[in-house]
Amino acid sequence: MSFICVPVLDNKEIVGTLSINKIYNGDVAFSEDAGVLSICGAIIAQAVRIRQEYLEEILQLREANKKLYVEIREGCGHRIWSETQVKCAICSI
Repeated sequence: MSFICVPVLDNKEIVGTLSINKIYNGDVAFSEDAGVLSICGAIIAQAVRIRQEYLEEILQLREANKKLYVEIREGCGHRIWSETQVKCAICSI
């Protein structure tokens, strides 16, 4: 039984590890298995980074939306608008 572990790198920073237990097979070199794991690790790191960037953008957009909602409410003589009315007001601009 062989244990192979490679780092998952994102911009030269270790963000995790990827490992397997494998029954020893003399036909496949250790470096080939490690190479495949490294490629998988790079794909995983890229997917995680893209998802993290997406989530951060969503949070920023939600905060901006809250601020705009408050500005619209305050700019209309403190009239209380429903979210639907605010959306309609924004669409008509």
